[in-house]
Amino acid sequence: MVGLIIANGENMKKITSLLFCLLFLASFARAQTAEIMVSLNEQFFDAVLDATFKNLKQPDFPLSDNPGGSCEEKVRLEREMNGVKTAVQFREGRIVAPIAFTGKYDAPLLSCLDFRGWAETHLELEVDQNTNTLFARANVKNVQVNNIPSFAGGVVARLLQGSIDRKINPVKILALDKLSFVVPVSVAEGSLKMNAKSLRYEVGQNSLNVFITYEFIKADG
Repeated sequence: MVGLIIANGENMKKITSLLFCLLFLASFARAQTAEIMVSLNEQFFDAVLDATFKNLKQPDFPLSDNPGGSCEEKVRLEREMNGVKTAVQFREGRIVAPIAFTGKYDAPLLSCLDFRGWAETHLELEVDQNTNTLFARANVKNVQVNNIPSFAGGVVARLLQGSIDRKINPVKILALDKLSFVVPVSVAEGSLKMNAKSLRYEVGQNSLNVFITYEFIKADG
């Protein structure tokens, strides 16, 4: 005999939760851990950069550790300059990050000079095992400085390389302590928590793939 059960909204919610819970427990009855992948592609990083330049203060940092005088020696990151756009790109298994900039340099005998240009950087990834945090470090490979004499441009390029290493590196990408959460299923005995335990990464052809291992534990309270 086939019976038809008509459930109201509250009962349907309970039934749906119970079914989800049963399927969830059946899937992980044998394994208390699981690994998921988060894929970050160029479009994702473009969206982050667009939002940063649109909604936040334009990033800047001192050109040197000993600024002085009336000329405020600073480098300001730009979204785009002279046809070069600040971006994160994936090229043959490497992460390349062109950075557009403007700034001021207090050149000896020439006073305060406005400059502009771009830097070619490669992002090297590393996982801090103590904090389970994924970092990126920008290594400057080439700097093009325009709008100032060539001898001053060479000095600015060297200062810029050192300043990026001191003021920007390392860049935090992902931290495990922000990635644990309670599974939206609860029964009389409590609820489950997805506890992020470890992470690893690989650089693909068009994206950065981060693999996060979760363990499933009973949530406190």
